[in-house]
Amino acid sequence: MAKVAVKFGKSPTWIELLSRTWHWVDRVRAWVKLQDDMVRLAKLEALIEMNQRHATVAKGMVIKVVEKLQKLDLDEMKPSDVARWFEVAVKVERLTLGEETDIVRQKFSLMSDEDLMDYLRQNMPVGSLPPAPSEEENDGS
Repeated sequence: MAKVAVKFGKSPTWIELLSRTWHWVDRVRAWVKLQDDMVRLAKLEALIEMNQRHATVAKGMVIKVVEKLQKLDLDEMKPSDVARWFEVAVKVERLTLGEETDIVRQKFSLMSDEDLMDYLRQNMPVGSLPPAPSEEENDGS
């Protein structure tokens, strides 16, 4: 209050009386809070807009990926490629549901190709993976 008194050439007692009468301190606090709230609201609105924009882009990308996946011939893919596609799909699903993803990554990276393909055949929808090779195919006969 002393700086205000000096700036306007008034007595500090008079400035303090005005401050109490007109609740200057409370009004300044309210104004500062309003400014902070406005900044937070603007950031929240920008965040919502960004999330909507990212969701729109992601939906378009998912459509393209699904189109590409439908054209893939799993018979021509290496088991490690199938494993990677599966790992990514599981990660995306888990992320969407707010679940951890690192545990899943570790589980599949420790499996052999054969074990992974067996797991996928047991857990994927029928027809989404190629059939297991017969013993004759494994022997090269």
